[in-house]
Amino acid sequence: MSILWLGEPSSDNTLVVGAKAANLSILNKTHRIPPGFIIPAKCFSSDEFSFLKKVISIEYKKLSSLCNSTSIQVAVRSSGLFEDSDSASFAGQHKTYLCIQGEEQLLDAIMKCGQSAMNQASDAYREHMSIELEEPALSVIVQQMIPSDVSGVVFTVNPISGNTDEIILNTSWGLGESIVNGSVTPDSYIVRKSNFDIILSEINEKNVMTVSTPNGPQEIDVPKSLQYLSSLTENQILQVANLANALETAMGMPIDAEYAYYHDDLFLLQCRPISTLQ
Repeated sequence: MSILWLGEPSSDNTLVVGAKAANLSILNKTHRIPPGFIIPAKCFSSDEFSFLKKVISIEYKKLSSLCNSTSIQVAVRSSGLFEDSDSASFAGQHKTYLCIQGEEQLLDAIMKCGQSAMNQASDAYREHMSIELEEPALSVIVQQMIPSDVSGVVFTVNPISGNTDEIILNTSWGLGESIVNGSVTPDSYIVRKSNFDIILSEINEKNVMTVSTPNGPQEIDVPKSLQYLSSLTENQILQVANLANALETAMGMPIDAEYAYYHDDLFLLQCRPISTLQ
């Protein structure tokens, strides 16, 4: 089993790379997604990985060159074979490593990410969902790290009320980790799907943000001039809402997606079905 690049043949096969990686590979053709490659799940359940260390090194150099760098920072994320399906989500139970740089750090992060398939939370979730595996199957995605100015998540259905005509955006300054770990209350926006009117803009105080540094992600204070400023402009709110609507159409079901702005460019980072809807 060889390493696959996002967007190439077989990289959209969920049985090989998992739903998260497959979704990114499919959407890579039509959306701005950070370039990267996938180490398929089978590589973690055989003796192949020792050999693949050399291949990973070569592919990392290719990715760095593609991004005009000699040693690019990358994000290392899991893609479980039963993760982000329309009936199950392992969100938060497998490891993600950000701002990884250099071959030594990369190999270490890939191994730790792959081993997170064996953690207790994942085992308990598989048992709860009646998912039986002889070996936990988890692929790993290595992508160019986007040093986001703004990050967020968008839902094409209101996850609280279930309203299918509302697109919900949550967003804040910097990387999305400050939202994920709860250290900041993000700005919230609601866009009516039927006519794309912005019907709610809730701007919250944002005291801290996570930023990309050569030493990894670090949480810093937000400049006072930005703490009460909307993290998205009106045009950006509508751009994200249109992206989310297009993703829902492409996937044929309600979705939530992670996105980032860097130098006014909108990047799609993840896209998955909303598995909690009844």
